[in-house]
Amino acid sequence: MRTVLLADVSGDYPMSYAETPSGLLLIANGVDPVIRWNGLTGTADHAGVAAPTTPVQLGGVGVGTIAGRYVAYQRFIDKFGNPSNLSPVSNVVEAGRDALIDRVSYDPTTGVVTIRSEGHGLATGEAIVISGVEGLELVNGTWTITRVDDDTFTINGLTVTNGRYREGGVWTWGVATIVYGAVEPPAEAKVAKRQILRNLDGNAETFYVDVETEDLTATAFVSPKTDEQLAAGTPVPLVFDDDLPAANRFGVPPSHKAVVASHLGRIFATADVTYSEGHVEPVFGSRVVRGVGTRFRANFAGRLLYVVGALQAYEIAAVDTDAQELTLATEYADSTGPFGGFAIRSAPGERRLVYYSEPALPEAWPPWNAIALPEDGDEIIGLMVKGSFLYILERRHIYRFTFQNDPARDGNPFLATMRGCLNNRCHVQVEDRAYMLDEAGIHAFDGGQESQDISTPIQTLFQQGGLGGLQVNWNADQKLWHAAHDPVKETIRWFVAMSGNRLPRHAICFDYRQERWWVEEYPVAVTSSVVGTIGYRRSLVGSEARRVLCLGEGTLDGVDAGHG
Repeated sequence: MRTVLLADVSGDYPMSYAETPSGLLLIANGVDPVIRWNGLTGTADHAGVAAPTTPVQLGGVGVGTIAGRYVAYQRFIDKFGNPSNLSPVSNVVEAGRDALIDRVSYDPTTGVVTIRSEGHGLATGEAIVISGVEGLELVNGTWTITRVDDDTFTINGLTVTNGRYREGGVWTWGVATIVYGAVEPPAEAKVAKRQILRNLDGNAETFYVDVETEDLTATAFVSPKTDEQLAAGTPVPLVFDDDLPAANRFGVPPSHKAVVASHLGRIFATADVTYSEGHVEPVFGSRVVRGVGTRFRANFAGRLLYVVGALQAYEIAAVDTDAQELTLATEYADSTGPFGGFAIRSAPGERRLVYYSEPALPEAWPPWNAIALPEDGDEIIGLMVKGSFLYILERRHIYRFTFQNDPARDGNPFLATMRGCLNNRCHVQVEDRAYMLDEAGIHAFDGGQESQDISTPIQTLFQQGGLGGLQVNWNADQKLWHAAHDPVKETIRWFVAMSGNRLPRHAICFDYRQERWWVEEYPVAVTSSVVGTIGYRRSLVGSEARRVLCLGEGTLDGVDAGHG
């Protein structure tokens, strides 16, 4: 992953993969930002587009026909055509107003032109634009005026001595050009262009693309578009008919979720990860916490910092990845200590949530697209798609989830069984059953209410405090434990750490046709595996020093068969 697709990715946390119907692959590990890869290029990118964080400054210059009450937003478009959410809303600009002309008259002696417009509200010296007058076309143009009374004004610098007014006319006290300032440049290299959106006067629900540019560095833009010209462009509604946001549904995938799965045109994400590499040096009364031997990521902002011995958790407001420093939202109120143990996790309320993308938009993740599992004292560890259902896996429970159109409206999770799975890689599906390793052993789950316990013949492997012999080391780090299915040999292997080992150097093997069990030991740890085709279907495993090995190949243990 780091060598081929994307350099800044941790190799210490297992990856989860979900493929969309269009062939896009999303990759998550709960620590780094979610990755997207189309399978065709030699590089990958972070999924989604981060939105601008600062509002545009809106203004107007010149005398023209742009009149109304306006606000604006900015958004980014990446090289794949994905938009970001909108920036914060700009300031409000009152760009004048307009009104109908009731009558146009002139003094044939002096040539002074008088306009009647009931309740015009204009003041002497203001500039307006007059258009649409028929019969006295000389009146159409840009003029300064002199107020006569509440309903009439005269035009400065215009003399008319003949002609007849027929009908029509509108005056506009507006601006000629809309000015956008403080336009934030994008920070992501994959952003290809920027869009500035403005509303029409009197319509705050639909915005239109006023400026679209590939200039990614400029901070100011201008636009001469009137409302009529703007309305001919691309509309961007702020909300759907059900009042849910439309333009702000393009949030980035949640990077704190470690498991993704594709189901019914959407991507689902769940399972939180605890980050605890290295140590921290918190200081009482300071908001800055320095890391020692850490690899803090920028996307840790918003998560919580738990320090060993501290009486509370602290929200992370910002991360300096170069200095490896965390800036807390509040001052550190516990005792100062060097080389403190710590853990970084999402907020407790996040741990029972399963997020999902918009339909057919795998990189659009609005924060309200989430379902919550009931509290049961367990921990969500993964997802499994089986048939028409999405199964939400915990260490001791499995929930079945289904929906028709919208998971929020017609979807519900139901408890399927009181067995679970150790992590998202410790289950495999064979035909109509899923074989899983949990805290009680190995069981076969067919999607119903009961799961069949199949590891009774080897149950002593999973029991602590036995009389000796080989046993599973439950105190080892289990994130690298995983299962692999060899369809040719009809065998499932669970790679685990046995007593005396820290890494998975053993495999609990099950021949599901003959229902036979055995244990294999390897000279190196096996941290990942896959079934690949090299001439025929083979079991390939990842080992140390970036080596990939092939299981079950060779003739003899030890000596070379060619030498007797």
